[in-house]
Amino acid sequence: MDRSEVELLLREVAAGGVDVAAALDRLSAGPMNGTADLGYARVDTHRGLRTGDPEVVYAAGKTVEQTLAILRALAGQPGSRPAVATRLSTDAMAAVRAEFPHAAVDEVAGSAAIGALPACHHAESEQTPTETPVVVQVEAARSGSLRAVIAATGLVTAAPGAELVLADGTAVGVVFQH
Repeated sequence: MDRSEVELLLREVAAGGVDVAAALDRLSAGPMNGTADLGYARVDTHRGLRTGDPEVVYAAGKTVEQTLAILRALAGQPGSRPAVATRLSTDAMAAVRAEFPHAAVDEVAGSAAIGALPACHHAESEQTPTETPVVVQVEAARSGSLRAVIAATGLVTAAPGAELVLADGTAVGVVFQH
């Protein structure tokens, strides 16, 4: 659950559409729980409420099973933000696809998002990415202000980094132009 989802829940309580006990149960099971301790990882289940962004699993250095277990814990949380993993190995990407058939897996970026992606807009240029530098401009409205993030590379071999910006940005609902 992120801030906008908690706000919606509170408005439903205020309007009488959800009773206080049911709202408390939803909050206690989700963002107010804080962490899920898996023994080898403490999964931050409160991040969506604090920042509005999903918890991201940095899969490098984790086994495929550890990565899947963390993704399961995140995907099982209430709310609409996707569970995101980066730096996935080829084996981990295959395992994510097998366990989460509807996951958005980006092989170039080595990342995956489990769950519905926020709506965003992609505007593709007519340039051929392999012949020109990869330039990604991300515009995100947060707290009423507009921010831009640019990932640029002159080398095709650095494209996975730029693609990671696209994949992870999509998972948090930013607007792209590249």
